[in-house]
Amino acid sequence: DLEREGLLPDPTFHLNEQAAKWVGRADWAYRRTVDVDPRGHERVDLVCDGLDTVAELSLDGVVVGTTRNMHRRYRFDARVQTGSGGTTKDLEILFESPYREAGRVAAKAGSMPGPYDEPFPYIRKMASNFGWDWGLTAVTSGPWRPVAIERWSTARLREVRPLVDVEAGEGVLDAHITVERSGMNDLDQDGEDDDLVLVVTVSGETEDGATTRQRSRAQLTPKDDETVVTVRVPEARRWWPRGYGAQPQYDVVVELQTVDGEVLDRDTFRTGFRSTRIETQVDGIGRPFAVHVNGTLVDVRGVNWIPDDVIVSRVDRARLESRLGAAASLGTNLVRVWGGGVYESRDFYEVCDELGLLVWQDFPFACSAYPEVEPIRSEVIAEA
Repeated sequence: DLEREGLLPDPTFHLNEQAAKWVGRADWAYRRTVDVDPRGHERVDLVCDGLDTVAELSLDGVVVGTTRNMHRRYRFDARVQTGSGGTTKDLEILFESPYREAGRVAAKAGSMPGPYDEPFPYIRKMASNFGWDWGLTAVTSGPWRPVAIERWSTARLREVRPLVDVEAGEGVLDAHITVERSGMNDLDQDGEDDDLVLVVTVSGETEDGATTRQRSRAQLTPKDDETVVTVRVPEARRWWPRGYGAQPQYDVVVELQTVDGEVLDRDTFRTGFRSTRIETQVDGIGRPFAVHVNGTLVDVRGVNWIPDDVIVSRVDRARLESRLGAAASLGTNLVRVWGGGVYESRDFYEVCDELGLLVWQDFPFACSAYPEVEPIRSEVIAEA
């Protein structure tokens, strides 16, 4: 943001790193007016896909939430009552210096062994922001993924976690789904919340080229907020790592509906059917573990993925397609997402799927001992 406004040179160019060192030791405030008019909906949420890192959020001066983890998503109630009235409110996000937060945790946890004279283990932030053997130090603050206002009623899809497998030639998708209820919807005649319906549809081609469309549904009673919806696809085409076969994908639509068929929320994505298995004891003498896909032992040809930019908000899908495409062109079939970076974007994993690249995802820890005291412990649990 400072670079875009002409207030700071690009720290990744020439000798500009030193000119940006002060940024990470300062506090920053982001402000703008937001429209919180419910427009007939029961809930109005302030949704933050990524805040870097220690932040306090307020609407018209009333604090609605705090954060201390770059790796998490957050959702806050934007219906806060303030003295201003009206449908617009002043949103302010105050970001505290990451060094100050790290200093507080370090004082509590004590000294931890590590490779650099930087406090990256003491804050849940991209470690390589603090410099690494391959990159510069550029300690960032601010919103690094989208911030939005979302309006909804009755219920919404809180999480959709699709797990795939292949069983006896059938593709199997187990959609682990969690919903959130508004807590304000109408009650039925018995004074109970209405049931909800989850519908999962999978579309694509079978092995013989025929078009298939399979659908499963599940009903959630007011006492249930999560379930697993299983869809089976006969004669499903299998997804293979690059060099072992094609990468056919299937379109998936997950809908949250009322019992009357009104669609409350929807998620769409693509997936490929494959079975995976990892052997960690190949021959009992400490040789590397073995990766099997669709019952075939894979000769892993992997590369290490570090963040594509020390300022990760500058990375878009086009850059990911270029970088991952270059890896694929070299015959790579696995990308290991290194633990000193971030959980990558949905775009990243989609592009890997399209290119036939397996992903080995590190937890965000790298090259150091890490404190297990609070608040780090709870933050890591929340990440997982």
